Amino acid sequence: MELCRSEKLISPVLILLYSTIDIASYLNSASASTRERFVLWCDTYLLKAKQLPCTALELYGARCGVVHAMSPDSDLSTAGKVRRIIYAWGDSEVDTLQSLLELTRMSDYVAVKLEELVEAYRLGLAFYIKDLEQDQDKAALAEERAPKVFTHMSKERAQALLDWGRSMTQGIWKEFPSD
Repeated sequence: MELCRSEKLISPVLILLYSTIDIASYLNSASASTRERFVLWCDTYLLKAKQLPCTALELYGARCGVVHAMSPDSDLSTAGKVRRIIYAWGDSEVDTLQSLLELTRMSDYVAVKLEELVEAYRLGLAFYIKDLEQDQDKAALAEERAPKVFTHMSKERAQALLDWGRSMTQGIWKEFPSD
């Protein structure tokens, strides 16, 4: 994601971001519904790690729009159940974009800073990994589901990936925000 962002390839950043949230949410919950898993993971980890101006369901709507149509539109936004997310990134200011939305009375949109969303994911993932280390049932579910996601990896490669993930989150551990 960082390489794509540095090269100003914002669409791939969003596809990678929403796809990795999908994977983490799949490992976290036995729910059959992608939507339920995604919203639960975002509420439990991403949005508790960093406050954003959108809801978990709005993130799911954005995920559907980006992954399926490269658009801010989703079935949820078309039905008026969520606002569409548009992104400020780089040196653009989310407040300026949100003010423009308000000025033009586009209340069905919300502005989110891309880098803040990526940081919320990164912090949320760190909290999730910490939960895996502390909750045997959660770790067992993730371990059971992981071979379905990481089918191309040997056990050694999967361990190396986990170790890398831990190293990426070092220095950001802090007490998990309570409800």
